[in-house]
Amino acid sequence: MKVLGRGARTIIFEASEDEVGNLLGHYYEPGIVAKLGPGNIIKVSEMFEQLRQLKSHRDTLESTAKELEAYANILRLKDPIIKEVINVDQKEST
Repeated sequence: MKVLGRGARTIIFEASEDEVGNLLGHYYEPGIVAKLGPGNIIKVSEMFEQLRQLKSHRDTLESTAKELEAYANILRLKDPIIKEVINVDQKEST
């Protein structure tokens, strides 16, 4: 991006389509950059607030991810037992 001008509290940028596409991320429909024109608003501060929130909760998110992985591993270990119980229940119901 290139700064083209400044106001009291504004900055005018020039950005390539690739830069704008990267800024918008993968949550937007393909071709959205081609549809942008004068007057469109890109809420950059909202996007980065979400990233800031995620970053500020990184430790909690990592801890939760480890717990979920541990639970998933327990379920994988118990999977044959669970399948056997389901099979027994199905045989009894028929």
